[in-house]
Amino acid sequence: MARDDLSSVTATARRSRGTPRVAIPEAGGGRWFQVDVFGDSPLSGNGVAVFPEAQGLDGAAMLALTRELRQFEAIFLTGADTPNPAARIFTQEEELAFAGHPMLGAAAVLHHLAGATAQSRWKISLAGREVGISTRSGGRELFVEMDQGEAVLGDPLPEMAVAGLLDGLGLEPGHRHDRLPAVVASTGLPYAILPVTAEGLATARIRTQDFEARLAGLGAKFLYLLDPEVPEGRSWDNQGRVEDIATGSAAGPAAALLWRHGGAVSPLTLRQGRFTDRPSEITVRRARPGGPVLVGGQAFLVAEGRFLQTRQDAPDSLKRRHR
Repeated sequence: MARDDLSSVTATARRSRGTPRVAIPEAGGGRWFQVDVFGDSPLSGNGVAVFPEAQGLDGAAMLALTRELRQFEAIFLTGADTPNPAARIFTQEEELAFAGHPMLGAAAVLHHLAGATAQSRWKISLAGREVGISTRSGGRELFVEMDQGEAVLGDPLPEMAVAGLLDGLGLEPGHRHDRLPAVVASTGLPYAILPVTAEGLATARIRTQDFEARLAGLGAKFLYLLDPEVPEGRSWDNQGRVEDIATGSAAGPAAALLWRHGGAVSPLTLRQGRFTDRPSEITVRRARPGGPVLVGGQAFLVAEGRFLQTRQDAPDSLKRRHR
């Protein structure tokens, strides 16, 4: 998926908050699985909707189905029965070039559909890159782990930029962690990683309408707030309406910051979801010193469903922009 295509989907979604009318293909496209990732049991951790038979669905349909389910994200697979399936990931607002727990949830579904009983490996194509994921089952538990590649850490953010982020979160300078720098870091999706105190983590909220613009000015897509002492994190959509339960795409960059600047060891466990009453644990390790970041956790398939067919067509403008 080219970046221009992603931008087109995003721009159209923001202009049209209502759910577009779409046509779901007669064969397969409406089937989905609910997968909980990073929890310690079913109905815990971060849920994601996985559509394993998305051939025939265009971007408008994928966006509409994601909004209907009201998950933080949904992932749509084509070629699930091939060695190299392809994926597209949507939030209720836009299409993403990368995300963590949807990819792990997708691998859990592939593991299930293949009837795998031990360890398997998958390569999923997403927005022009191949992501390697391993699945390992033991009894009723399934552990999934993704190779996010090497983390890219930027230089410490300027003081003025940090002050702007703190202000947008309703935090004071004293809430900033006194030893770790704030940086923009990425393993595929750039985050502004902002280390704070435990009180700062607990009291932060996005309180300004231009928070997304502040992040964009730093070259970041989202914010990840991090208490390095636990370590524990929080993240929201850029309007502050929805808090993410466990942010796999930020876990690799956050761990890389802790390894480089905080003296943390590999592997480490990153906690998240306490403030949404869905406590989650993300395991992060390095394949080798300075090498790729591996992000994993437990996954549970908790439901399977199918959308009923509809003959409603999306407007031509949506069809063009969401392909």
